[in-house]
Amino acid sequence: MGDGAVRTSAEPARPALPAAPEPRPRRTEQREANATATSSSAAAAATTTTTTTTTTTTTTAPAAASEGAGPWRPLLVPPLNFAMVMPGIYRSGYPNARNRSNLEYFARSGVRVVRCRMEAHKEPFGVIQESAVAHALEVLLDARNHPVLVHDDKGRHRCGVIVACLRKVQGWSLAAILEEYATYAQDPRLIDMQWIEFFAHPVRVWPEHVPAWIDVDAL
Repeated sequence: MGDGAVRTSAEPARPALPAAPEPRPRRTEQREANATATSSSAAAAATTTTTTTTTTTTTTAPAAASEGAGPWRPLLVPPLNFAMVMPGIYRSGYPNARNRSNLEYFARSGVRVVRCRMEAHKEPFGVIQESAVAHALEVLLDARNHPVLVHDDKGRHRCGVIVACLRKVQGWSLAAILEEYATYAQDPRLIDMQWIEFFAHPVRVWPEHVPAWIDVDAL
């Protein structure tokens, strides 16, 4: 090759360099990111808890507010030996001061207190008059008088005799009648039970006004 000739030589192609990897976050930045995520989760949990608590409080608040609401109502104390004999007929001892609220309730409800003036079976001359018991039964067997309360001093003996005679009109067996009498009497009197067994005084009734639980045909 003479002088002045230009030499050309092609340089071999260099392989392409791989792309530079993305820089990794520093530990400090990673900690801050974790802290932010934790704070967001905690905030969400706190919001949920607050919402749940608020909902519960809202539900129970009316109940708590109503505890002291409304007028105070006195406790109803029934008289001694108080019970229902039949629908519309009740029995008891004499109502006292503790039963005042009951008496007011009776007055508002129209309950009629029937006082049967009759002697008790006591020695030496106390005898129950059949006419007095028959009169009491006439009152009880007239549904126009209902509701009605029959009572004596303690709701035991004289009241028990009237109820027992009512059971005879209803057709109860003597054994069931005496068992009920003894339950309320607590100290049943033999003379009362004998008197109940032989009670046979006629009782005047008005068939169109007798209670539904009385068999008119059996009277």
